[in-house]
Amino acid sequence: FAASLVDLGEELTAVLAKSLAAHGYFLARYPSRYSSANNHAVAEALGLLAIGTALPHLPHATEWSRQGRTVLECDSRRQLLPDGVGAEQAVAYQRFTMEMLALAAELDADTKSRFPQAEAFLMAITDDGGNAPRIGDDDDAIVLWRPPSSPPSFPRRRESRNGRDSIERSHVGADAPHGLDSRLRGNDEVKIDHFPVGGYTAVREGSMLLVFDHGPLGYLSIAAHGHADALSIWLHVDGKPLLVDAGTYRYHGAGEARSRFRGTEAHNTLTVAGADQSEIAGPFNWSRKAECRVLSMTEAPWSVEAEHNGYRKRFGCLHRRRIETGGPLAFRVTDRLVGGGGPWPATAGFLVAPGTEIRYEDSIWRIGDRLRLKYSGPLKAEIRDADYSPSMGVIKPTLRLAFDGTMSNTDISRFDFSLAE
Repeated sequence: FAASLVDLGEELTAVLAKSLAAHGYFLARYPSRYSSANNHAVAEALGLLAIGTALPHLPHATEWSRQGRTVLECDSRRQLLPDGVGAEQAVAYQRFTMEMLALAAELDADTKSRFPQAEAFLMAITDDGGNAPRIGDDDDAIVLWRPPSSPPSFPRRRESRNGRDSIERSHVGADAPHGLDSRLRGNDEVKIDHFPVGGYTAVREGSMLLVFDHGPLGYLSIAAHGHADALSIWLHVDGKPLLVDAGTYRYHGAGEARSRFRGTEAHNTLTVAGADQSEIAGPFNWSRKAECRVLSMTEAPWSVEAEHNGYRKRFGCLHRRRIETGGPLAFRVTDRLVGGGGPWPATAGFLVAPGTEIRYEDSIWRIGDRLRLKYSGPLKAEIRDADYSPSMGVIKPTLRLAFDGTMSNTDISRFDFSLAE
């Protein structure tokens, strides 16, 4: 970094050094704290460390380097949970934060203590095509741009004995720290990764990757970059997203779209009376947060059951969802509303990637070329137009398969998914 300043020439380097000195003063004087101490704090601390390292002749360079290093070393543990999940509950921001921490490590900061677990989580939710579910906010941020031909710093892949890409994991397995649970069954054809602190379970079988969210809304009191996606699922098939998150679209100037894209109906879960599980209170705030808890997990045959309380105060019920194997290349989603009162207006929806066809034939919903869905329960299905945001400021049309009606506390909705060969 320092060498690159020298390469700019003496005059321009002097001007840039003055600008960086002003930045350093401001960053040291006004750090992000309290509810805003998320990836912003990491970015500011990295700036202080970089400026202090590159321009050691500045009066406060040593102090800035020390302040930046202290914050980075602390936040590397705060923002990467013990099981490797990013505390902001936003995959894009986890990658962004890890890029900053990796750069800080190059500048002599001890920030990589949880990188093995964080890399393992990212790899567990990444399909064979290199795509990860777009969970939570995504503003397309990167730290250092590199040409497409350059290899990424992480995650790492290695060639397995059967010729397919497999995950290179550090400290992951039966003896993994902090409860990280990575399980293999049979001849590695079904793989279950359970992240109990961050709140995700990933199931990989053949070309199918299924991710189930049973974690918290987000980080700190405002949970700024989380979405109301409790008990949502994401499905990737053949190295491509199929059941997807709607995305982010914009943070500001989008009107109701900001709330709509992070609201519950934009995710593959169940809503009661069209309400969000967690109540939105501004572009980056929530007035009430749904809380999830895992009720059970088994591995042979595999199943995970969890519930959230986001509807309890308003409607007197809990949403309980069970995800389990339905046989080879198949899984079942079971939804219940548990509590007094009812019946409740309910909608279970599944958003598909743009360009995916949905049709109903022979009592089976056909989603794309391979996915099949058979439903049993009190709800009625309808194909609806929906929006999908592939990047900031962009909206594309797509479809949502919605199951509408009412559910009592004795009703069960079953969705049996399978992949056609």
